Amino acid sequence: MKTHLSLFIIIAAFAVGCSPVGHPLPGISWNSPAPPADGGLETGPADPVVGAPEPIAPVTWERGEPIPPGGRANPYALKPDALRETIRRGRLHPLVYPVEITGALIPLRPVENFLSDRSSNPLRAIFQSFSRSFTKLRSFDDAMDSVGLHRFPADAGHADSDIPLPHGYRAGDPMGLSKITNENGTGFTISCAACHTGQLFGRPVIGLTNRFPRANEFFIKGKLLTEIAPTPFFRLMTGATSGEAKMYRRTRYNLRHVESKKPEVLGLDTSLAHVALSLARRDRDEFATKDPNKPYHPDDERLRSFPADSKPAVWWNVKYKNRYLS
Repeated sequence: MKTHLSLFIIIAAFAVGCSPVGHPLPGISWNSPAPPADGGLETGPADPVVGAPEPIAPVTWERGEPIPPGGRANPYALKPDALRETIRRGRLHPLVYPVEITGALIPLRPVENFLSDRSSNPLRAIFQSFSRSFTKLRSFDDAMDSVGLHRFPADAGHADSDIPLPHGYRAGDPMGLSKITNENGTGFTISCAACHTGQLFGRPVIGLTNRFPRANEFFIKGKLLTEIAPTPFFRLMTGATSGEAKMYRRTRYNLRHVESKKPEVLGLDTSLAHVALSLARRDRDEFATKDPNKPYHPDDERLRSFPADSKPAVWWNVKYKNRYLS
């Protein structure tokens, strides 16, 4: 009897393990319908397929409005072509930092040259060697890898790719490196993709949490660079133009009013502390005015020592939210 019972348990376990993909284990039914005749997997609300039937009407965002089990794939009831273009533009948005008037831009060309090219100038070569020994960075690509940035895949920008390619970028470039050009030249900063692009089976996925982001350390090291290298010295060591030197000088001043904090462990983010500590270096008026003397006497701020780390969110959770993100 025990042998028969054991045999039955083994057969039942094998049947459960080999059940169709569309059948979840909780509440499994032995009378579940057969898979589709064409052999394809069943799709449900969680499969936002472009070209699928359009919603009858856009979402109203009213309180109490039901959210489908798979979230909202097309909340504005866009036509298929418009939906496709909207998705493309939405994916481009985190790849390029949208605040073009940012006052924290590091001149790109001078830093690239300093990190990647060996100078024939003896004095500059000495500082390049010192920099490489201290930072362990042999090139600008090494610097971007140290921040934790992933790379645009080979098919980025292709019509059938899920990753668009911003203007001026190529496959293999770092995702999250944001280049901004103004009247002084081209500078760089880090965009949303630095923390909100992760790898899945060797492929970058926009919206997936980066497991090893170092964006906070990027600000800490960038600020340290501007503190130890006055503008004339930066221009001498990097060959910066007058416009690039002006960009660096502006960034150097603005970063005095920025204070960042290294996360407790790799994988967490300190955005809350970053904002609070930076505001502690500004006046308490409605514009958070930058007083030149305030960075030397910042306000006391509890988050300077109290942990307030968080984990960067997975973006597609938003399709389960209402307009209040609740």
